[in-house]
Amino acid sequence: MSLLLALARIPLGFLLVFPRIVYQAFLLHYYKRLDVYQRPEPRAVDPAVEALLPPVRNEVQPSTDPVGGGIGWQKEGFLDRWCKQRVHAFLRRRCTEAGASATFIPANPFDAQMTISTCGESAAGPALSIYYRSPRLFAILFMMPSPRHALLLGSQAEKVFSVSSEEEFISLFSAPPSAAPSLQLSHSARFTRRIRKGLVPDFIALPVPRHHPLDNPLNCMSIFVLSVLWFFATLNEKIFTSLGARFVPGDEPWGAWMRIRSEDLQRPADGLGSVRREARARTGVRLSL
Repeated sequence: MSLLLALARIPLGFLLVFPRIVYQAFLLHYYKRLDVYQRPEPRAVDPAVEALLPPVRNEVQPSTDPVGGGIGWQKEGFLDRWCKQRVHAFLRRRCTEAGASATFIPANPFDAQMTISTCGESAAGPALSIYYRSPRLFAILFMMPSPRHALLLGSQAEKVFSVSSEEEFISLFSAPPSAAPSLQLSHSARFTRRIRKGLVPDFIALPVPRHHPLDNPLNCMSIFVLSVLWFFATLNEKIFTSLGARFVPGDEPWGAWMRIRSEDLQRPADGLGSVRREARARTGVRLSL
């Protein structure tokens, strides 16, 4: 009865929760000058998996806590799901060619572990294990020009995934021998290659192969997904810049490559809370996106 009375007094009150949160965040950011941290990825539930993943900054959920800690697992989006299907389809062909196997081990306990091997059986060749915190792994594999770029961005900069063997990862995710380098690239292949090269700054001196392994087949859906991923990758910085919003220096979502280039852009290893731009004072209040 009390619940019904409360709803009768304020029928739309529950709809105002999110706008109120946004309003308070607006005050803290623009008036209190508190910079914003990125939303951290949850830690793996299995300590053995967490030990094999790149370490991430996450004060909300200490390493001794069980699953939860105030951070929920992000649902797999349409783009990530499409990239995941493309990666799995490629590996089914590639593992058969190479006589290898690949096992995807997620940090999220609600995602199933998946092993891809020759004809669904145990492969006699190399066995690659890929540990990942987020389904962004699959988008990174699809967006980056080569497996070396994907390792550099996804493992070292973004700390989204790790592999049991870098050599086996690069070998398995390289273009198969059937992609002959002598063949002339189509207009679509040149377009997707140009998009991927544009996602990598000039100071990353890694070779860009002519053929991308996940572009088989290269169809309209592939071009659409890659274009949308490129659009969102370049949109974040423009939106935040136009709004005058600020991340903690070195923590910008679009600054992953710069975090590789310059260690002094990294966030301090100690301290909690958001950062006040004028004095970098500790406040105990934390904003995250």
